[in-house]
Amino acid sequence: MLNGLMWAGLIAMAGAVFLSSSWMGGGYISEADEAVAEERRARKRQRMRWAMWCLVVSIVMFALALLVYNLR
Repeated sequence: MLNGLMWAGLIAMAGAVFLSSSWMGGGYISEADEAVAEERRARKRQRMRWAMWCLVVSIVMFALALLVYNLR
């Protein structure tokens, strides 16, 4: 169980890093095309929300792993 919680925490942490990376939304946008720029900003905000949720999940998983370890 301890290994499963640690792996879940690590995977959630990697998901948060991947979602918040520049690889997910790179590319050049002309400043003249404001609609495209606004759409990309909206997608980035959504990705950041998902990244924050992944970070919260990873913290919870690590806390549960610590709790399980200390109760053994």
